Amino acid sequence: MIRKLKVFVSCSFDADDAPVTRAFLKLLRNPKFHLEVRTAEDHQSRPFGDKIKDGIHWADITIGVFTRRFEILNTRGRKSYVVSCLYPVEKD
Repeated sequence: MIRKLKVFVSCSFDADDAPVTRAFLKLLRNPKFHLEVRTAEDHQSRPFGDKIKDGIHWADITIGVFTRRFEILNTRGRKSYVVSCLYPVEKD
């Protein structure tokens, strides 16, 4: 039997991003890829940062899904997007 690769997906749970997030997770969860997929969207009452850290430590690989947020004009006059805010996760 093929061992499933453990994948933690860091993604937005904002309602505006739901179509993109759902489609991406559906793709990853296709049985032919043999992936065990988790996100930080569980119903445990603990800090969200802890859920992310635990997901990263659990997984063989972490995938970040960044959706476009706010369109801005960059210094070269071209459109850019603010996608997310990242912060470091220390290993215990």
